[in-house]
Amino acid sequence: MKTKLGTESSIQEENVTTTITSMYPALKRYCQFLTRNGWDAEDLAHEAIEKMYHKYVNQNANQGKITPALLYKIAYNHWIDQFRKRSKEQGTMKSEPSVDPMKILPEVYSISELLVKHLTPQQTVIFLLKDIFQYEMSEIGKQLNLTEGAIKASLFRTRQHLRKVIDEDNEINTKKIENRQMRLFYESIIQSIQHEQPNILIKQYKKLFQQQIPMCKGSNNLSLLAAA
Repeated sequence: MKTKLGTESSIQEENVTTTITSMYPALKRYCQFLTRNGWDAEDLAHEAIEKMYHKYVNQNANQGKITPALLYKIAYNHWIDQFRKRSKEQGTMKSEPSVDPMKILPEVYSISELLVKHLTPQQTVIFLLKDIFQYEMSEIGKQLNLTEGAIKASLFRTRQHLRKVIDEDNEINTKKIENRQMRLFYESIIQSIQHEQPNILIKQYKKLFQQQIPMCKGSNNLSLLAAA
């Protein structure tokens, strides 16, 4: 007969396992992005999950701490460790693969899917240019043909909405972005941050959206494109 403590422990373990398993498809996509190889991506994903499982299940840790960004960070750190080990074994002096611009990639990768799924392309670009690339309001205005007032309003709404989404949605990355345009837009976000080139994002945004839907200053005409 199971004790109350034993039952609670089993339920917690099942909940954590379910949480981690639900994140696997998105984790594998992230590992594919890192390794550029299907077999290596699968191995890396499994190793990341094993480490997460050991830390948060075997140690009876709080499952609320398990997030896509944390799982991505575990995978990223393991990937870097593997890269260093292989380089050392081969006696090479190769530099690490874009370590500096990619050091925040786990968090960025996680939030980028959230942005594409829950915001309009215009809101996403404004948020990234301001909060990630540290553009001035005037610079964003010139790039997107918007007034500073419209930019400030967009940032305020975006930040408020993101707080709500993050609080309510613990599985933000489990569903793949299917829409082709939004997928290309999402990939341009990752590439622009990986290479520290915001122009990649700006160029793709204008190519996919600004040429299709006329944008007036202060308008929000891209709401129909927000769904991924």
